[in-house]
Amino acid sequence: VFFASHPQMQERIDNFRQMRSDAGELDDGAAPLPPPSAEFERLVRPLREVWLQRELAQGRYRSVIHHLTQPQSESLYPLHQRAYLGDAYLLRAGDDDAANAQQAYADAVARAPEHPQAWRGLGLLALKRDDRALARQHLQRYLALAGTPPDHAFIRHYLAQLEESR
Repeated sequence: VFFASHPQMQERIDNFRQMRSDAGELDDGAAPLPPPSAEFERLVRPLREVWLQRELAQGRYRSVIHHLTQPQSESLYPLHQRAYLGDAYLLRAGDDDAANAQQAYADAVARAPEHPQAWRGLGLLALKRDDRALARQHLQRYLALAGTPPDHAFIRHYLAQLEESR
């Protein structure tokens, strides 16, 4: 029933064009929409972060990478948004993704040093490179900032292994 009543793609495109026309915009060369109000941004910004979290939780790292590498992403997402980009690169695990993740986490720490997520990513990357001292430092910083995060037991386990290998 849903598919039988759902408009076809061309019908949706035509409806969108009509709505733009009704709103006083031209189909070709339309003027950009006015920027959203400060109140709108205040209300929507936290929802964008929830969306990033859900995309990553569902393994949709390509979507996160696409959105966070757009030029306008800096103004749409919180300062620590680059940590989500680092997480997406780690999930994708392509050829240059460890380096891309490292850069994204470093950017996140530079912009929002009190946000824990990037410290976690930097610690896990250091652990992968077998840079134990740096991994310990970053993971301890993560726990200091995050309190008791959901992955607290795993991080404590990693730290205990790092201590044993001293």
